[in-house]
Amino acid sequence: MLESFADVNPLDSWGGKSFFLNPGHQLKRGTYFATLKEKDGDNDRHRLVRTGQLPNP
Repeated sequence: MLESFADVNPLDSWGGKSFFLNPGHQLKRGTYFATLKEKDGDNDRHRLVRTGQLPNP
C-alpha cells in the first residue's frame, strides 16, 4: 500500500497497523481510513464470533 500511495502515513497500534491519508504531509497524522489487524486482542468481538464464545443477543 505504501508503495502505491505516497500520501499514506502508517502507524502501529493495538495489534495492527492503522493508515492515515495525509496529502502533502500537511497534518500531524492525516485522516484515518483503514486498519490491518496483525493479531486479535483480548477485547476483539471478531475473535469471540470465530471461536463461538459470543453470547446470543
